Amino acid sequence: QHHKTLLAAYDSVADSTHLSVVTHKGKYFLTMQRPRLTWSVVYPGREPGATPPTQVELEFRTQEPQAAKDSRLVILYGSGQQLEVQSTGGYSDPGVQTWSYFMRFPVSCAGLAEALGSDQVRVTVGGISERVKPDQAEALRDLLSRVGAWPNGCVVPRTS
Repeated sequence: QHHKTLLAAYDSVADSTHLSVVTHKGKYFLTMQRPRLTWSVVYPGREPGATPPTQVELEFRTQEPQAAKDSRLVILYGSGQQLEVQSTGGYSDPGVQTWSYFMRFPVSCAGLAEALGSDQVRVTVGGISERVKPDQAEALRDLLSRVGAWPNGCVVPRTS
């Protein structure tokens, strides 16, 4: 069971739906610096089709003074296994008091599903690392399941 909200936004012009979940909401206060991790999938139409998407996009956000040393995502899982992904781009946004930095990573659904099969998962971008807790992993499994990308036709029960 997870308590994360999966948000679906339909784009009528593109006739596509953007389904996302924020697993790590981010925390930026004094010396506490935690990134925000938003995972999303886009599929045509209002309902997922017969062909599941092949990738999930991770948006990784940090704020000054925290900054990633490089633009490489490493998902560590199991007993030393890892999935590496290069960023497809990023941008910075000047806020009222501090800058925010955003990077996007295309993660294969199959690779993410394999990592989520482990009970220990850690996401690292440029030296900034966050552990994926069980409820966060369950939210990601739910995201993959709802678009038909969870392996072997497994369906994660929906929470109300």
